[in-house]
Amino acid sequence: MLLNERPAQTAHTIIIPPSSSIPTFSGSTLESPRTALEWYCQLRVSNRRPQAWIEFKIIFLNQFNSPIRRARQEQQWKDCKQEEDETINEFIVRLRALWQEQKPNETENDPIRHLMCKMRNNLLTMIGISRCESLDEIITEAQKIEEILYQRNKQQHRNDNHDLLHNDIATTA
Repeated sequence: MLLNERPAQTAHTIIIPPSSSIPTFSGSTLESPRTALEWYCQLRVSNRRPQAWIEFKIIFLNQFNSPIRRARQEQQWKDCKQEEDETINEFIVRLRALWQEQKPNETENDPIRHLMCKMRNNLLTMIGISRCESLDEIITEAQKIEEILYQRNKQQHRNDNHDLLHNDIATTA
């Protein structure tokens, strides 16, 4: 480098939105963007908006990551079991949302273990776990079993109605 040359400087651009613009959200919908936006708007309306990032971070974490909230989520995780009237797809959505919140350091293989512990016993015994190696295989197998159980219940309901109809005809004749 010659004496009269300057070292190359890197330009950085920071875009600061006007204070009148509405805050935007760029995270996951599981993170309750509506709740966070409402909370932020309440801060603005009450003139309690933080002036520094560190201040914002502290009050945000106090609001959305309180010990009570963490304890409630931990309890939800412990209590999370597939309901009798809940399909495997509905349950997976609920389980995965809790799993991502409660077990952020686990790998994608870990939900298989949790699913086995938390799914309905009638599905678990019919699946034959040794055949399934991935989460997708387990879900597919559970969906097939749910369809079989649904068809059985539907047929049983028809048979029960048919028997009732014949019993009514026999007693009135």
